Amino acid sequence: MGDAFRDPRHIVNGMTRVEAGRRLRSRIEEVGREIGVLLVVFCPIDFVIAADTPGGRTWLLIFLGLGAFLLGAALLAQYRRHRVD
Repeated sequence: MGDAFRDPRHIVNGMTRVEAGRRLRSRIEEVGREIGVLLVVFCPIDFVIAADTPGGRTWLLIFLGLGAFLLGAALLAQYRRHRVD
């Protein structure tokens, strides 16, 4: 403890920030997971509510596919990042 007060570099070294690139990548993965889950969960609910809308099944398949793609891509990226690190 005496070293930190005599040499302020020891205090600063303990408070270094995580690299911005890694933090940004993890936030992008998190956003992809969240959007994917929301699309997969709420798209069927929207389809049931708006059942009489023309082209509803097409939009259901588009949004379910997009949600599954975003969720899968984010999980795969997270898996690869943790496997490499």
